[in-house]
Amino acid sequence: VNSIKGAQGGYQLAISPEKITVGEIMRASETSLFEHTENSVSEKAEEIDKALDVAVWSKLDEALALTLNDVTLSDLCAEVKRQKHGNDMMFYI
Repeated sequence: VNSIKGAQGGYQLAISPEKITVGEIMRASETSLFEHTENSVSEKAEEIDKALDVAVWSKLDEALALTLNDVTLSDLCAEVKRQKHGNDMMFYI
């Protein structure tokens, strides 16, 4: 994001919306979503914890990353425009 000072200033994207993925936006603004957590099962059930990690959490992380990196800011704007039937959009900061 670039900023412009002054009465007519504001913020503008540094690169085109077609090149910005939702994954990039989420990683920049929601860092806790992508943090690895501590073991979720007690030390007495380490094999269950490892099984959950391999069978569930790793696959979920991969699917989430694929989805978020497949959608761009431009895609989101087009969807909003489609839902609003072409009316102007307002973005709130």
